[in-house]
Amino acid sequence: MSDHPASGHRAPHCAAGAPIFIHGIFERSGTNYLAALLNLHPDCHASWLHENWMLSECDDLERYAEKMSARWRREPAWQTPSDIAERLLWHLGAGLLSVLAGGADDKRLLTKTPGVERLERFFTMFPSAYLLILVRDGRSVVESSAKSWGSDPGQVARSWAAAADRILRFDREHRGVDQRYRIVRYEDLLRDTRSQVTELLLFLHLDVDRYDFAAIQRLPVFGSSTTRDRAGNWAWQISPRLPGLGSLERWSGWHRGQHERFNWTAGAQLEAFGYEPVRARERRALWLALTAGWAVASLPRRALEAWRTRRKGRC
Repeated sequence: MSDHPASGHRAPHCAAGAPIFIHGIFERSGTNYLAALLNLHPDCHASWLHENWMLSECDDLERYAEKMSARWRREPAWQTPSDIAERLLWHLGAGLLSVLAGGADDKRLLTKTPGVERLERFFTMFPSAYLLILVRDGRSVVESSAKSWGSDPGQVARSWAAAADRILRFDREHRGVDQRYRIVRYEDLLRDTRSQVTELLLFLHLDVDRYDFAAIQRLPVFGSSTTRDRAGNWAWQISPRLPGLGSLERWSGWHRGQHERFNWTAGAQLEAFGYEPVRARERRALWLALTAGWAVASLPRRALEAWRTRRKGRC
C-alpha cells in the first residue's frame, strides 16, 4: 500500500497508535473536560501544548505546498507526480504531529482546540488521526462567554452559528465516507458520562477494561465561568467539583428577548444538533418585528466586526 493518501490509497491507518484530536465548536464548549476524561485512559497522553490551533493556521502550508508543486512540475523531465502538493501536506502534517507528541512515547497522542476553523482540511493534514467534534448548546456558550469575558452575546451567537455551519458541512461531506470522526454533545457527556465515555473508547479502539471509571467522579471542573479571583475578575483555574459548576443550562434565566434574538441568529443550527429552542407563540408578530429591528440596528457593529476580522487576517 502506498504511504500517500493522494496516490489513490488511504494513508496507513493503525488505530492502536492513531492520534486523537478534539475540536470544540467554540470556546467554552467543554474541550478541557472531554480531554481530561480521555486522558484517564492509561494508553492516552495529552499533548504538552494546551491548545494546538494548527488547522486554523494551515492556509500558509497549503500555499507553500501549491507553490512547491508548481515549481517542481515546471520541468517535465522530473516526472513530478500530479498529487505532490497533497503528499507534501500529509508529510507536513506528520511533522506537526511529531511536535505535538513530545513525551508521548508509545501512547496515543491527545490534543485539543476550542475552534473548528479549517475543519474541512482535517483529513488532508492528518489522514491517520481520529477526530472528536465537541458541540455545546449555543445559548450556554453565549452565557458562559459573557460571564467569563464580558463578550457581546450577539457576536458570540453569530460566531457559534458560523462554527455550527462549518461542522454541519463537514458532516455532510464525510458521513458514510470516513469512519474516523464523531460528533459529541457536551450535554450528553454530563448527563450520561459512563455510557458516553464507553462509546468513545470503543470508537477510538481503546481498551475499555483498562479505563478507570471511578476516577471520573474525582475530576475537577476546568475553567468554569463562575470562578473569580480576589478582585472579582474571571480567572481560568481548575476548581473542585461543586454544585452548579459545569451545569447544563447556563441560559435558564434568559428572558424572552434573549431567546428571540438567539433564535433569529442561530435557531436553525441549534435545532440541527438536536437542541430545543425556546419559542413563545403569543405576540409573535410583535416579537418578530422587534427582533428584526434589533438585527438591523446591529448591522453597523457586524460590519465593523467583519472589517476587523479581514484586517487581522491580512496582518
